[in-house]
Amino acid sequence: MSILELSEAPFLIEEAVQFFWSTWGNEENFMFYRDCILHSLDPANKLPKFYIVQSNQELIASYALLTNDLISRQ
Repeated sequence: MSILELSEAPFLIEEAVQFFWSTWGNEENFMFYRDCILHSLDPANKLPKFYIVQSNQELIASYALLTNDLISRQ
């Protein structure tokens, strides 16, 4: 298994966006998840950061470090 922060794995960004959204999102907030993940790639931003877990090149889990999760889950 390997854990990757998405800015270290730009080739996996679109797959990771799909994974995060399909796990936590709904029909109305795909662009919210995509924008949030894309903006997290800026090295000047300490948070949020999105991580993926791979096993045998398959994305099997994800997690994120966020400053405030309540805004997206009102």
